[in-house]
Amino acid sequence: VEKLTMGWGSNPIEYIDEITDSLIEKRIIGKESKWNGYRFPTVDPSAEGALHAGLRKVIFDEEDPDMFNLSLIILAQQADSHKIFSRPFMYSIMTKDEHKKVKPR
Repeated sequence: VEKLTMGWGSNPIEYIDEITDSLIEKRIIGKESKWNGYRFPTVDPSAEGALHAGLRKVIFDEEDPDMFNLSLIILAQQADSHKIFSRPFMYSIMTKDEHKKVKPR
């Protein structure tokens, strides 16, 4: 993630690749080829749970985010902003009711 802060470019794919590569290295997700791209299934449910718990601390307990968590939150918000009726990334971290209560900071 530190690579992202060293040279902010204009190619979002580079950022996504850095984040997914980091999650793969940490054995949180895997990478599988599909006919229309890739899918990233969870490899270790306990690591995913710890990741969600860390993100919830940042979002709800106003804990200061590290660069990794901040990057994940920004990517999830951006990915979700392209959906009209759902928030697949943020709703994996919180309920719809909790999402309505989140205030920007």
